[in-house]
Amino acid sequence: MSTDASQLYEMARALPPEQRRDLARRLLKSVERELEGPSGPSHVVCAYDELHDDPSRSMSADEVKAYFDANWAGEQQ
Repeated sequence: MSTDASQLYEMARALPPEQRRDLARRLLKSVERELEGPSGPSHVVCAYDELHDDPSRSMSADEVKAYFDANWAGEQQ
């Protein structure tokens, strides 16, 4: 029996929130390991360098929360 990504997504959405969060973290970690390779988290290094070069790009914790609320509010339903 084959399960495609849509079916897996729907099955995961049926899990309690804590289990969905754990699953999402585990999946993200596995993807990051595969994509980053042995060189480490290059996207973090790039983001740090960009922020270091232009501190005006920084955001407060409240701004980050507002950004996530505005962009991903529908994903939490």
